[in-house]
This record gives sequence, structure tokens and C-alpha cells, in this order.
Amino acid sequence: MKKTLIIAIAIAMSINAFSQTSLGLKFGLNSNSFWAVGTQNKGKAAADIANPNYGNLIGFNFGLAFNSEMGDVGHFQMEISYSQKGNAAKHSKAFDRYTYIDFKPLFNLGGGGVKWRIYAQIGPSFNFRLSKASYDPIWGKFIPGSDKFLSATEDENAINNIRADFGVVLGFGFKYKVGPGWILLNPRYELGLAPHTIIDLGGSDDGGVGVMNRGMSLNMGYLFEF
Repeated sequence: MKKTLIIAIAIAMSINAFSQTSLGLKFGLNSNSFWAVGTQNKGKAAADIANPNYGNLIGFNFGLAFNSEMGDVGHFQMEISYSQKGNAAKHSKAFDRYTYIDFKPLFNLGGGGVKWRIYAQIGPSFNFRLSKASYDPIWGKFIPGSDKFLSATEDENAINNIRADFGVVLGFGFKYKVGPGWILLNPRYELGLAPHTIIDLGGSDDGGVGVMNRGMSLNMGYLFEF
């Protein structure tokens, strides 16, 4: 009898946990730029890369989102998405566009009512670069070879073969119950903490510059509750 009761409680808890799980689609807009850090005395070189003449590049993202409620105030949200990032020149139509597959295990903390939730959101972002392309407005096309992942032997001044980087995500979220699921709205800020490109300035004492992503995004989605 005692074993039966324990099994029944475990099944009930599993069903309850399952009923608080949701899965669906998400999409959004990115506004992304670069920031850079130089080694040794190369702060000026880093400032040149992230100077005011370069602004944000607008891109998009879309993918899947999984959400699991952990009590009344805590949620775990896992996202897998295709995402466009990069930067753009302010005074011309030149830009660098990068495409990624992003993995974001996020933690939501907040509360609400039966039909709505509002929460703060934090977590890491693990990003795997698929492609890179630089657009030249003078020629009106992408620069030949700019989509290559260069090695040190191919270009000693620009090492672009870093396929993976990561950062931290900070934001807020709101969701509202509609039909069998939830509508999501998530404004976020993402700061890269590992470089996607390292620029070797040459010479044993010159060091290098690490270039990282940063930007805002506005994400929407619909998750079906199970």
C-alpha cells in the first residue's frame, strides 16, 4: 500500500511538471555591433575597431523555445535559434554580417496571475558561427573571399577561424495565456565575453585585438503548453 501511494504521488508530480512545460516557435529582430579589447598598449587599436563611425546592424533571428516552470517564481527556458549579427558603417552602406546558431539556456525569475507572467531573464549564450560576409557599397556586392574562415597562414593580420564564442544575456519577459499556449515578448541585451575574431597586430610586443558581439534584441513567440 505504501509503495503504491509513493508511485501514485510520483506519477502525479510528473504529470503536474509535464503540464507546466511548453514548447514553440520564436522570432525577433537584432540590433548588433562590435566591441573590442586590446592587449598591452593596443587600446587605441581596439577603439578604432569599435569607433563611433560604426553603428548597429539590423538582423533577425528565429528558432525553437522550450520553457519549464520550476515552482511559482522560477522558470528554465532553453532556446535554439538561427541569428544574424554584425556591424554597419554609419556614413556608408558597408557592413559585416555574421550568421550563427545560438544556444541560450536562460533562467526566468518573476511571477504573475493565471493568465500572465512577468519576469527578469539571465543566462549564457553559446554561439556557433556559420558564415561571415562583408558588403562593399562601392562595388555593390559582397567582397570576394570575405566569407572564408581565414587561418593564420592565409592572413597573418586577421585570424577569423574562431567558430564558437559566448556571452551573457540580460533581459525581461512577459507572457500571456492565449488558447492552448502562451504568447511571449522578450526584450534583451547580449554582451559577448569571448572574441569571434582576433586581429594580430604583428610583432612579438604588439599584441592583438579581440572583437566581440554586443547588441539588443526584441523577441516574440508562441509556446504550446503540455
